[in-house]
Amino acid sequence: MEKTAPAKTAEKPAAKEEFKIIAPHNKKSRPVKEKDFERVKEAYYPLRALMAGLEEKKIFSSVYAVAHSQVTKKDPLRFFVINSTSQSLASESWELPDDLIINPEIINHVRHTSEKKEGCITFVGYPDATVERWHKIVVRFQTLDHEGGKLISHEKACSGKLAELFQHEIDHFDAKYIWQGLI
Repeated sequence: MEKTAPAKTAEKPAAKEEFKIIAPHNKKSRPVKEKDFERVKEAYYPLRALMAGLEEKKIFSSVYAVAHSQVTKKDPLRFFVINSTSQSLASESWELPDDLIINPEIINHVRHTSEKKEGCITFVGYPDATVERWHKIVVRFQTLDHEGGKLISHEKACSGKLAELFQHEIDHFDAKYIWQGLI
């Protein structure tokens, strides 16, 4: 099966906001609703630019994704953007319909967990932390139909780095961090 990059999410608008990673906080993210679509679309390219900038400045060797809650604690929304140009993710066999993932939730998982070393762009300068993750999960998430202006639901079985990525980003939505004792 040939790997494909996620679909292009939207036409690039003029940037209204430039994001930076903020300190960890205890504010849980709320689900994205129809009234939030413009806000999600406006955040998409600044989030992509943030990931690219972190990699370009060699702050991190690879940035897999960034959650909306990592750049705002004022009404954070449950969505994240995957870095579809990440070399580490390119080696994985994954296919997603888009790189903008909205309202993800784990709907099933294997019982087996294993300890993984993970880094996080919220904790610049900290070593990777050991976290427990399910190896295989099934996620339900949505993508945005830009022409019709509605959410499209998807389910996907994930393993490896993609399963770790979904679990890590969902933890951000629930105000859980790999270095939990620091908040």
